[in-house]
Amino acid sequence: MRQDLIAVGDVGGSGGRVSTLSRGKKGWSFKTRYTFAHPVHSLWLSDHQGNTRHRLAWDPFLIQAGLVTGLGILAAEPGNHLLSFGIDSWGADGVWLNRLGDPLLPAILGHDHLWDEVKDEMDRILPARERFRLTGTYPNNYLVVNQVYWGVKNGFAASELCAVFLPLPSLYHYWFSGQQAVEPTWLTTGQLGSCHSRAYCQEVFERLGLPADKM
Repeated sequence: MRQDLIAVGDVGGSGGRVSTLSRGKKGWSFKTRYTFAHPVHSLWLSDHQGNTRHRLAWDPFLIQAGLVTGLGILAAEPGNHLLSFGIDSWGADGVWLNRLGDPLLPAILGHDHLWDEVKDEMDRILPARERFRLTGTYPNNYLVVNQVYWGVKNGFAASELCAVFLPLPSLYHYWFSGQQAVEPTWLTTGQLGSCHSRAYCQEVFERLGLPADKM
């Protein structure tokens, strides 16, 4: 007997799960079919001068592998007919990708102190109070705008190797569908979107020198 299913991938801060949503004679049914762990990685990395720094990073490939395994379990069951697959993730972190879709850096956590290096400089160019007025997003160190500006400051945005910056929800959308897209709802979490429209905030991009062509 054919069973129509909607698959749901839920990616949290330490683990994930793949669930199914189906409709039967008694109404809707939601079941968790597979769970997986994806811990934060504590890394000690050295730069070209031999300076060692502590980094906190996610492993996007491990998360993708967990989602694929869950889908594989559903595909192996006779009669299952997958109608759609949606992924719920967080929008505070992202990665720079090359043109092949490979990350150029680890997916550093928004709470990593790496982004503190540019916070004061950003505030001098475009004060936090002004960014709040333009975007409606309260300034925090973990916001994606900090990560994107860091990429500009350190040459990633100008590099020919870099094709695009994608937040993690968009990264999984891209890997599973081949399409690069950003939801308007994500813009409201990264201090990149205008509070007056469903688009990037042009003034934030212009004054901070952010690469609109790679977003």
